[in-house]
Amino acid sequence: MKLFFIIKLKELVLQIKIKKMRPIKLIFFISLFSFSISLSAQNGLDLLIKMLEKGITIKTLAYNMRMKERIKDKYAIAKNFFKIQVNPCRVYLKQEYPLTDMEILYVDGINGNQVLVHPSGFPWTNVNLDPNSLHMRKNLHHPIMDSGFNYVFSIIKYIITKYEANAQKMVTYDGNITWKGVLCYKLKLTNPNFKYQDYTVKPGETFFSIAQKNKINDYMILDKNPSIENFDACKPGMKLKLPVDYASKMELWVDQKNMTPVVMRIYDDVGLYEEFEFSNVVINCKFQANEFTKDFSGYHF
Repeated sequence: MKLFFIIKLKELVLQIKIKKMRPIKLIFFISLFSFSISLSAQNGLDLLIKMLEKGITIKTLAYNMRMKERIKDKYAIAKNFFKIQVNPCRVYLKQEYPLTDMEILYVDGINGNQVLVHPSGFPWTNVNLDPNSLHMRKNLHHPIMDSGFNYVFSIIKYIITKYEANAQKMVTYDGNITWKGVLCYKLKLTNPNFKYQDYTVKPGETFFSIAQKNKINDYMILDKNPSIENFDACKPGMKLKLPVDYASKMELWVDQKNMTPVVMRIYDDVGLYEEFEFSNVVINCKFQANEFTKDFSGYHF
């Protein structure tokens, strides 16, 4: 495409009478075609890959997030502040809504890999919980270990790799938008291959391991198999209906400066499955040595 515009530019220059044209007009024509070349090169897949490449460089992260997730036929909304270290995984969360001032701390390899929770109400004391327990996952699609960008980025990378031959057509760049003062690229990934398949649980498998293997979300298993009541109900021989991919469509508004998403909307066959909005994003921030401990100043564990 870029070569096409270059050829057309040369043809235009040959057709016009350069000697009779004022220099400023010639400069305008060249600038116009250069702009067209730039736009043609700015395709959705290239921008999406730049976003994924940026994700590799992120070691620490802090942000505010508004999340909206479909639970059965309703949407659960939460507003949280996060501090994250990517590797090893360390996450501090303070909730603004619906449980004001609830705090959660997860540190990989510490506290038996349990989550330390300081509730904003009953039982009025710190509790340690399995991150995949029913209490921790109530009205939540994801465990706390999925916080940050890497989980969704891994899903996107899997989909465009899986359908590599058609990836260019699946990802579109739909122009720019300013969101909360941030200039963003509007990207859309449309997956025409989205459907459901039958699956039989094998010995030793859990919903979490099945979801990991198939690059989907384990809450999707509960959502599409309504006879299953909780995450611990997985049994060998159980018949499941699984989506072949995580999403039928994704919409991403990507900060043009940081190349990180500020809005992510993920859809299945029903409609909007989940939505995440990020604000006050700080990438590769410097945390203090004890910032992911319960004794850090300002925490209430």
